Amino acid sequence: MSTNTQTNRIHLVKMITDDGGEKYENPTWHFVQHIGDSPRTLCGGEVFGEGEGRAEYEEKWVDRGGINCKQCLQIIKRIKAIRL
Repeated sequence: MSTNTQTNRIHLVKMITDDGGEKYENPTWHFVQHIGDSPRTLCGGEVFGEGEGRAEYEEKWVDRGGINCKQCLQIIKRIKAIRL
């Protein structure tokens, strides 16, 4: 699940540093997918959160939009193109 269940908002994360403390150049907002016990970025599967390592990040929940990671957007567009 990738939404805040109480308000049905979209969960986004901006990774500031990796677990090793290296800063990301031009960090972007990623779609978050909740798989198992840990939240992860859609595009790279980077795990973040309390007890999940030393990565620094910012989180936000939005009603719509806000994702500016090109890889996340490409994955979302591919999924939306599937006809059931």
